[in-house]
Formats: sequence, structure tokens, C-alpha cells
Amino acid sequence: MFTEALFPGYIFAYFDLKQELASVRSCAGVAGVLNFNDKYIPVEKGVIGELRGLATDNEVIEIKEQYQPGDSIEVVAGSFSGIRGLVQTYIPAKQRVVLLLEFLGRETEVEVEMNTILPSKLHPLVN
Repeated sequence: MFTEALFPGYIFAYFDLKQELASVRSCAGVAGVLNFNDKYIPVEKGVIGELRGLATDNEVIEIKEQYQPGDSIEVVAGSFSGIRGLVQTYIPAKQRVVLLLEFLGRETEVEVEMNTILPSKLHPLVN
């Protein structure tokens, strides 16, 4: 078990963008203010409140792994779609898993996104 920040390296701050952006950027430890194509997108106050409501100060929230090593899966999207395999490693921070797949006549480890696999009830390495 390990502890991981929900938004590592980020701090949420409310400020007037037009009047205080330069001041915020010049604060010690601030590398930049998040933007997309030079457009700043505010986070609604309700979202921050919901995040705060998930846990009290210093409370650790345990997030259960969706897949465990040895689980049988089927890849349902991407280059390996239709191939069944076994979960080797779950990587929660990247929302990815390392799978053991039979591909081109041999077993190969590949890393895929979580949203490209589903649990499989069939034998994992038989297509």
C-alpha cells in the first residue's frame, strides 16, 4: 500500500485572473497557471467543495484496484482489440495496466489504458 496525492504538483486557488495573474505566476514555487492553448479555464467552486467533502484533513482514502494480477481480461479497443490475456500489473496513477497477451504466437507484455479492457470469463490465453 502507498499514499499518492490526488492532484500531485497542483494547488487550487481562487483569484481574479485579469488583476492577479502576474502576481500568482511570480509566487515562490509556482511553475505556471494551468491553461489550454493560452485559455484559462476556471474550476467551479462546487467541484472544489465536492473534493473537500470526500475526506477530512489528513484522512487517507483507500481506492480499490479494479484489476488484480492474474485477472482474465479481454481487450475491447485499440491495436489489441479482441485478444484475451492476464493482468500483470495495475498502474492506478496512469490508469493503465500491464497485460500478458498471446500475440503473434508468443506471450508478450503490453501496457494499455484501463478503458480498453473488460473482465473475461473465458480462458485468458485462448482466442
